[in-house]
Amino acid sequence: MVNGGAGLRRGPGGGANRALAWAAAVLTLAGAALLGFGAGTWQYGTESPLYLAIVAYFAVVLAGTAWTGVHALRGKHLGLAVLGAGQLYWFALPALQVLQRDEWFGEAGGFTVPASGVWAAVGNLSLFLALSAGTYWWVVSKFKPSLFARAQGGSPGDSPLRGGASAVVLLVLGLLPYLLAGGGLSSVVEAIRGSRAVSKPWGAVAFTGNPLVVVGRGAMAAAGAMALHALLSLKGRHRLAPLAAFIVAFGITYLDTGTRTWNALILGPGLLLALRRAVASGRARRWLVLAPIAAALLVWLGHLQKLFRDQGFDSGIVKESTVALADNDFFSETALAASIVPSKFDYVGDSTVVLFLTNPIPRAMWEGKPYSRVTQVYGIGRKGFDEYLSTGLSSMPSMVGQSHMSWGLLGVFEISLFYGLVFGLIELVWRRAKLGGWLDLTAAAVAMWLFVSFRGLYPGFHYAALITAVLGLVRTRMAWKRWAAARGEPARALMRASR
Repeated sequence: MVNGGAGLRRGPGGGANRALAWAAAVLTLAGAALLGFGAGTWQYGTESPLYLAIVAYFAVVLAGTAWTGVHALRGKHLGLAVLGAGQLYWFALPALQVLQRDEWFGEAGGFTVPASGVWAAVGNLSLFLALSAGTYWWVVSKFKPSLFARAQGGSPGDSPLRGGASAVVLLVLGLLPYLLAGGGLSSVVEAIRGSRAVSKPWGAVAFTGNPLVVVGRGAMAAAGAMALHALLSLKGRHRLAPLAAFIVAFGITYLDTGTRTWNALILGPGLLLALRRAVASGRARRWLVLAPIAAALLVWLGHLQKLFRDQGFDSGIVKESTVALADNDFFSETALAASIVPSKFDYVGDSTVVLFLTNPIPRAMWEGKPYSRVTQVYGIGRKGFDEYLSTGLSSMPSMVGQSHMSWGLLGVFEISLFYGLVFGLIELVWRRAKLGGWLDLTAAAVAMWLFVSFRGLYPGFHYAALITAVLGLVRTRMAWKRWAAARGEPARALMRASR
């Protein structure tokens, strides 16, 4: 069996990969230094303690992410690299961009944050940075990759061809809301082209919508991710079915939902596994070019999608597309959350576990089903009215802001430990998992779900990772039984022998 962790550590070209990785880190730090110099004219005082604290926070996050990126290209700590990239992309970089644009926090998003809220955001995010990284290190040092040996085995169900077939099945399930409620193919296509600018029979808003529609979208996202993984793993004519499934899943999700998160859940897992495969085979140098291009393309596609969702599909929109700071500035959202609670509202005390467990139940069947009061309170504080219950739409305070609004400092501790624990387990999986196997893909899907959940940890987007895990487990167990029956031996004995 090809072991993911061992293959990465001992793959060919290790010396060249290390040199290239260090070169990537140096270039990253040099680019950050240039960006930092651009922030040296902030009108609110470049010598103020707040300015220095934000620059220091950015520098620590950037250096840590670059360091983990070096190790990821050497086959270690990819989990920590994704955790660091999330903090850099959603928090640290937007904070520095505010300084560079000579603005105050929240201006780009149409709200204003008091200085006390900005200080609270710096403190909460620094605490999250330290605790999540510390928990990650504790997990990877305390537990061994063999913890997942029983779950992985040398599964005969890990064929990319089987994964492509599963993607087609999931795609059909994901299309059911469209096929059942669309009113004809032409009507479905026209509604998809209109994105959020038109009303749709399968449409769902955050509060009143049917969660089964979201589960269907999760199935379609899982189908797209599996299809992309199969497409990158197979050759020749075997690529045709996964290619068709990927185009349909990504195309419909991209235009219909208008949500960047679904894009990441489809594209992200496949790109992470492609990176692991490249490092294992000694071809990591290509990622020095591919990674920045892929990141820039994903950001541009996300912003272009945001224009599509408001105006409908129009090729002329492509010429208007620019990336706006407000699209990713969850540093300011975290600061606003800290300024709303407890100064204007009491701590909310939401239970995230309860929200996830009750999410699959339609509100039509349970009128009193729990909902996110953090989202409600945050919308009132940000917009001045109850946006969530009156329109069904929502603004997100980031998962750190969300945790602060629920439980204060205890909530920040909780979310920090959770992220560090889960990314530590993901790292253990990647060190043990067979490259391209179902456990490998599931870990990548969970990593991408947590990455996009830096904006807010709410139920709905987790279905893609959950469906990937359940389907992979079922498919693998069935394959083991068929394989064992063909050899006339108990399946459990074969699984133990394969480890």
